[in-house]
Amino acid sequence: MVLPRNGAGSRTNVVMGVHTAERPAAVVEDDHGKASPVAVGGQ
Repeated sequence: MVLPRNGAGSRTNVVMGVHTAERPAAVVEDDHGKASPVAVGGQ
């Protein structure tokens, strides 16, 4: 899944919420294929 840097905020929060529930945030970065600022420091 590729998230636009512009509107990644809310979308990433939803995805991160699901993934963080079972997996560490580092894996969420890997799922996106790149370290998103929101995924890294949004939480």
